[in-house]
Amino acid sequence: MSLTFFTTPRDLLMQANADVARLVEDGIGVSANVGVAASLTAHKLPKQALHQLPDLLGESSEVTFEVLDEEKQCTVPATYCLRMNRPVLLCSSIAKEIQALTEMQDTVLTRVPHLHISLLQPASNAGADTASISNRRRQDVALPSGTLSFNVNEAKGEESAFQLNEILFTHPAQVAKVITVLRQQLVYNSLIQSCSSSGKVVQGKQIINVVDIQGQPPGKILVTFEDRTTQNLACVLLKVALDGLVSCELHLVEGDPVPCSNEMLTRIAYSCLSIPVILHTLHRHTVEAHQKSTLNTTATESSHNEPNQRKRKRSHSDEDDFDSKRMRL
Repeated sequence: MSLTFFTTPRDLLMQANADVARLVEDGIGVSANVGVAASLTAHKLPKQALHQLPDLLGESSEVTFEVLDEEKQCTVPATYCLRMNRPVLLCSSIAKEIQALTEMQDTVLTRVPHLHISLLQPASNAGADTASISNRRRQDVALPSGTLSFNVNEAKGEESAFQLNEILFTHPAQVAKVITVLRQQLVYNSLIQSCSSSGKVVQGKQIINVVDIQGQPPGKILVTFEDRTTQNLACVLLKVALDGLVSCELHLVEGDPVPCSNEMLTRIAYSCLSIPVILHTLHRHTVEAHQKSTLNTTATESSHNEPNQRKRKRSHSDEDDFDSKRMRL
């Protein structure tokens, strides 16, 4: 049995014309195959189905699990496992949480140098040395308005990360909890990977802004950049919730015009999971807000100048009347 539990908007866009069966067959997104693996330790495994499907006509829509008693279990030197269709990079806190949820300390985890560097490293360059990998902190991404240069700093408090290939578990109730935790990590990974140039050299477009990325996996990413209309620094704080939903908070220098609401940025982040697209949309709205503010300022100044111009016209007309009277006399 295969469980597909995460797909990016890019994956869905690439397969927009394919049906659901084709998506599953092509292996789109991140999925896991449920199987049985041998173990040196004996585990108590269920020998029959423990779940109860929800009543479609009732109020509850949650799947419930029966108690694992002696009649429904057997002790064998094996365990259930979720084998990933592709390796998943985890921060240390998520790796510990998965081990706590499954109560399995022998889950296969491979240590990797750094989380962000490993996420930005192309699969074709997996054997690169540390020096060349460190150079990949600088990523240039081409956009319609120009090229953004991303400086991706290493994850805060993460000296090492882990690569997950399979998850061991003993009870089906653990699967839903593990998938929820994995989805949060995968959303965080997608946002960081959106800043990658994918090994392509960007030519012919000028770098219009340098963006600094600070991350605290798996829940926060701070994006700092220069507002080109005001020449002030601004930042967007992205928060990834446990359910995988992303929220955005825009922070500006006091007095700078607000180009769009946090709710709008959140909708954009949810629909694309791409930091460059978020910044491109934010820049476009910033330019529009700056132009509107300039027009309003010009209109206000012209409205203030109209009374003065009228006074000047009246004074000139009065002087002309006075001169004409003197001429008559």
